[in-house]
Amino acid sequence: MFQWTATAGTTVGTSTIIHSYDYADTFTMNGTTRPDYSFPQTDGLLIENTYGHSAVSWIPNTWRVVTNTSATNGPLNTYPGDNGSGSATGALQGNSQGARWGINYTSDGTSTGTALRNTFAVQVDAVLTTGRIEITSKSSANSAFDGAGSLSVFFRPEGISIYNYALNETLVATAPAGFTAGTWQNLAVVFSPTELKIYTNQIFLLSVDLTNVGDQHLNYTGYSQQAVGFGFQTPTYGEWAWFDNFQVGASAVPEPRAIWLTTFATLYFLLLRRIKSNRAVPLV
Repeated sequence: MFQWTATAGTTVGTSTIIHSYDYADTFTMNGTTRPDYSFPQTDGLLIENTYGHSAVSWIPNTWRVVTNTSATNGPLNTYPGDNGSGSATGALQGNSQGARWGINYTSDGTSTGTALRNTFAVQVDAVLTTGRIEITSKSSANSAFDGAGSLSVFFRPEGISIYNYALNETLVATAPAGFTAGTWQNLAVVFSPTELKIYTNQIFLLSVDLTNVGDQHLNYTGYSQQAVGFGFQTPTYGEWAWFDNFQVGASAVPEPRAIWLTTFATLYFLLLRRIKSNRAVPLV
């Protein structure tokens, strides 16, 4: 059995990646609709925070609302403890070899509505497994991570990759330092039609040009943005997964290359001003 330790998460409302929230859930338990260590009742599947948008519910799946004291170890792993961002009052526990959870992300909260945004950030605290953690944009809340129209980012202890059903999985980055199985990590993806921006613990890791991915120059564009979700998969049954602080909304982070271009333009302008101010006055 693995004995793992905890790091920190990101509490809903404190994200530096999201500047305008659309939906969020802290998975805080209560005594009725989200009882401790129980599958949520129907009302408990309603997402906690809608920020004025249509009410949406999590698709029923294998999960329990737990706390630091009620979370149970898997046969092959150990709950790592407090994430510093709310697991003391509630987190999601998945007792299976793999599971996914999603919500519709549309103007009316249905699977047939118009996508709420085409550029947005999805962020969640997760305990890394020896398999993968997934963040997905897809066509409906109950559609599969490998269904038509889905695009997923896979976070593994050894690296990060993107996946869709047609092109399969392409590695895009090695894992950052400290990205080890059994630790709480905050994971985030900014989805846009032609690019992904990937973050770990609110630190920018890389941009992925979806029109030209990997050595084979694959095109991963054309995915749906009508629903979002997260999940996990492990290589062997008995390794549980834990999540907290799901949040989605408009990205607060400017394009990294835009920052450099702006900085370069500013420095160039200042240099021209300095040259002009120091230019010798011609003799007449």
